[in-house]
Amino acid sequence: MANKDTWALLESLRAGYLGGAPGTELADYWQSDEHLAAYDESFAARIGWKWDAVLDELKGAGFAPPAGYTLHDFGTGSGIAPRAFFAAFPPVSPVKVRLADRSARAVQFALARLAAVVPEAAGARWEPAQGFEPGPAVLLVSHVLTELTDAARLELIALAAQAHTVIWVEPGTPAASRALLEGREALRARGFKLLSPCPHQHACGMAAAANARHWCHMFAKPPSAASQSAYWAEFKKRLGIDLRALPVSWLVASQDAAAATAVPPAHARVIGRAREYKGYLKAVACDAAGVREEAVQKRAVGKELFKHLTSGAFTAHYPTRA
Repeated sequence: MANKDTWALLESLRAGYLGGAPGTELADYWQSDEHLAAYDESFAARIGWKWDAVLDELKGAGFAPPAGYTLHDFGTGSGIAPRAFFAAFPPVSPVKVRLADRSARAVQFALARLAAVVPEAAGARWEPAQGFEPGPAVLLVSHVLTELTDAARLELIALAAQAHTVIWVEPGTPAASRALLEGREALRARGFKLLSPCPHQHACGMAAAANARHWCHMFAKPPSAASQSAYWAEFKKRLGIDLRALPVSWLVASQDAAAATAVPPAHARVIGRAREYKGYLKAVACDAAGVREEAVQKRAVGKELFKHLTSGAFTAHYPTRA
């Protein structure tokens, strides 16, 4: 159970690391394994819920990592992203895992946590400047855009372009979403197939001047147990964080042209949350025609799909009009 010192640490992280502005590089802030454990049980757990939502959608679309892959995690922190990845896609044979973080302590902590739950993972520290090991690289990137300078962000995008598959998850803020859009367009220009959340392979409609007030994000849902937990109730009280709201922006891209996309062809994806009215809904919709605000009649999509679209579901899309 968290003590007074732990809460003080988490409040400090909230004010500094998690509240940092894009383009600001932060120093190594991990003072002990106890600090990492406190983070892993709180902020990292919330990030893990976002990863679960993204990976569940990929799994539902039939995604599978390429044969003989090595998993690389950029900015691993306490290692929540690779643990979430292997929970969604358990390895059937030993797999190499390479973790990168400015903090050597964080990497060692993450490796130990990973080994405890995924004994098939052969982990080691990784220096991104050295590039990827031979064979297909699956690159995980998690919540780093608030820490990287402009130059470091461009280096990361160039690194991602060398991977086989990129799964990149960020906070669902306007700034993080816009920065992630830059990565999307760079990978698309290099021939990557966009698997999620995009419902098309064209230029992102969010880049249009008319959509300056919008940004690409959805809302993951915390596990039901979180609402019944004394720890999470105290976390919410002390940190002022609404556990029900888990905004997330993400990008999944692959060099495998045959990989399945999460959104079926000729469907529009709902951005954010749809707003329900009597007999219809209003949504920010994204499809090959671009991003637009649209009214969707209940009779046009049917009762069950209408209910799904207005439920706040992470995966919400509907057939476009002919």
